[in-house]
Amino acid sequence: MHRRSATLLFVPLLLLTACASAGDRLSDGVRLQAEGRYMEAAYRYADAVDKDGTLDEARQRLLAAADTALQHAMESAAGLTRGGDPISAGHAFLAGDRLLRRIQQVGVRFSPPDGYDVQRRDAFDGAIEALMSYGEVQRDRGQFSDARRAFVRARSDFGATSAQRNASFEAEAQLLLLMADAALSEGANRTAYDFAAEVLELRPNASRATTEEVVDIQAAALERGTVRVAVLPITSVADVREQVGTDFENQLSDDLELDYWRDPPLFVAVADPVLLRRAVRDIARGSGRISARDLERLMGSFSADFAALIEFNFVQIQESNIEREQRSARTNRGVTVGYTIEKGRISYEAMVQVIIVDDRGDEIVDFNVSARETGRFERGVYRGNPAELDLGRNEARLFDPEAIAAQLNAIEQEMMTELASNVAGRTFARVLSRVR
Repeated sequence: MHRRSATLLFVPLLLLTACASAGDRLSDGVRLQAEGRYMEAAYRYADAVDKDGTLDEARQRLLAAADTALQHAMESAAGLTRGGDPISAGHAFLAGDRLLRRIQQVGVRFSPPDGYDVQRRDAFDGAIEALMSYGEVQRDRGQFSDARRAFVRARSDFGATSAQRNASFEAEAQLLLLMADAALSEGANRTAYDFAAEVLELRPNASRATTEEVVDIQAAALERGTVRVAVLPITSVADVREQVGTDFENQLSDDLELDYWRDPPLFVAVADPVLLRRAVRDIARGSGRISARDLERLMGSFSADFAALIEFNFVQIQESNIEREQRSARTNRGVTVGYTIEKGRISYEAMVQVIIVDDRGDEIVDFNVSARETGRFERGVYRGNPAELDLGRNEARLFDPEAIAAQLNAIEQEMMTELASNVAGRTFARVLSRVR
C-alpha cells in the first residue's frame, strides 16, 4: 500500500518537473523574441513544445517566431547575394533549413513564407557556382588542396542537383590528374599513383581518354618509383643453430617466398630468391658469411636498391602445465607393465633480427620481429620399446612419432606463419617508407 502511494505521488512530481522545464524554455523564447532574436526564440519554443506538447502558447509563438526568422533569413540572403557573397547567402538558407527540421521534429505543422523555396534554390545554385569558380581559380594557381575542398563543398553543402554533382565530380577528377602529373614531376611516385587511382574511384565510368591517362600515369609512377630488394638467405646465431638446426631457417624462408616475396606490394620488387641463394653460395664458398664488399657486388648484380638480412637470434620451446596419468598394459609376452600419458601445453617463440641496407651497404634500419604460439600436446611415455605393448588404436597413437610430430608441427607452423607475416609486413613498410 505504501509503495503504491509513493508511486502515485511520484507521477505528479514528474509532470510538474516537465512543465517547469517547458515553462523555462517558453520564458526564454519570449525574452529572445522581444530582443529581436527570432531564430533563437523559435528554437526555445520548439524545445518547450518538445518538453510539453500541451503547451499551446509555445506552439503558437513558435509559428510566429519561425515565420519572422525565415523572412529575415530571406532578406539577409538577398542582401548577401547583392553584396557579392553568394556562399554566405546559401548558408543563410541552410540555417533556415535547420530550423524547419527542428519544427518538424517536435510535430508542429508549419509552412515557410511565400517564395522561400524558390529563393533558397537560387541561393544554393549561386553558392555552388561560386564554389566551382573559386575551385577553378585555385586550381589554376596551383593551390590544389584549396581547389579540391571547393569542388567537394560544391556538391556536399548546398543540396546540389544531379547535374551539379556530376560537374563537381568531373572537376575534381580532372584536378586529381593535374595533381598526379605534378607529383610525378616532383618524383613523388607513390603519391602520383594514388591520385590517379582516386580518379577512377570518383568516376568509375570515366571516359576512355581519362582512363588511359590514369593508366599512363600509374605505369610511369611504377616504372620510376619501384625499388628492388635482395633478401639474403636466412641465418641463425650459434645458440639457435644448436637448438633447432636449420629447420626454422628453411621453414621461414619457404613461408616468405611462397606467401610474400612472390607477391610484394606496389613499388617493391623482390629479387629471385633461388638465384640469390645460388649467388650467395658461390660468393660465401661454404662459409655461410659474406663480406660488406661482397654484399655490395651482389646487390649490383641483382640491380637491388636495398638488401634485407634476416637472422634468428632467439628461439624458445617450452612445455608447461604437464599432467601425468599412469596406465597399465600387457606386453606381447603377456607381462603387465606400466606406462604414462603426459598432457600439457607447449609454446614456441622465435625472434629474428632484420637489417636493411642500401645499395652502398650502409645500414638504414635494424629491427627485431617476434612471434609466439601455444598449443596442447599429448603423448605416451614408456621405458621400453612401445612396439611391445598390446594397445588399442587410440593408445598406440600416443606413441606414434609421426602423430606426436604432427601435433607439434601444427603449433610450430602457426608460430612461423605469424612470424613470416610480421617480417614481411615490417620489411615492406620500412622499404616503402623510402619511396615517395
